[in-house]
Order: sequence, then structure tokens, then C-alpha cells
Amino acid sequence: ILTIAINKSPWGFLIRAKEEVEPSLTQSLLFAWPLTLPADGKTQTTISVFIRSATNRPIANKPVRLTTSLGKIVEQEMVSEKDGKAQFHLFSEIPGTAEITGLVNNQPILQKLTIKFE
Repeated sequence: ILTIAINKSPWGFLIRAKEEVEPSLTQSLLFAWPLTLPADGKTQTTISVFIRSATNRPIANKPVRLTTSLGKIVEQEMVSEKDGKAQFHLFSEIPGTAEITGLVNNQPILQKLTIKFE
């Protein structure tokens, strides 16, 4: 996605394109399915993180990580794809509620996510 600025100058029009590359910690989102699963150490939930700009456009090629208060995240770090998505998997042997935080460029995304293990 490009933002184009057109400036009039003595030599005619200058066109400058600027790609949005800065992730927004407020516009980026986390989703998961299922939200409740067995604490059997093998059943996994899929967590999708969508990296977005301040104007809600997808941003690719950004390092994304997750932290959790419970369980184990399979992937250490992913890079956001063309659609801004990075996908992770989480499982737990211990029952309880996991609070998930997403990080992009080592900065926490404001939205949190909870997953329940029974």
C-alpha cells in the first residue's frame, strides 16, 4: 500500500510515494481459535496476529513474538506476511487462563487475549 504526495514545483509536478511501514500498537490485533481447550499438553489453539498501520493497513515483514502467562508457544518468532498476519500455536498441560501479549518490533500490542485451558 502506498501513500502518494503530489507537490507542484517550478519544474512541474513531483510525485513522491511513501509506503506505510510503521506498525500501530493500537490498530494491530490478536485473534485465537479455539478460546477454550483441554489442558492435555497436545491440543493447540491457533493465534493470529494482524500487524496494522495507524490507517489500518496491513504491514508485512515485521518481527512478531508472543508472551504467555500459561502454557507454551510453539513458534519463537514469526515475520508478518503480505496481509500483515503472523500465526502462532499454544498448548498447556496445566489448567487455567493464559494471558497472551503480542509484540511487534519488541513493543507490546495494546490488545490482550485470553485462552482458557480446562
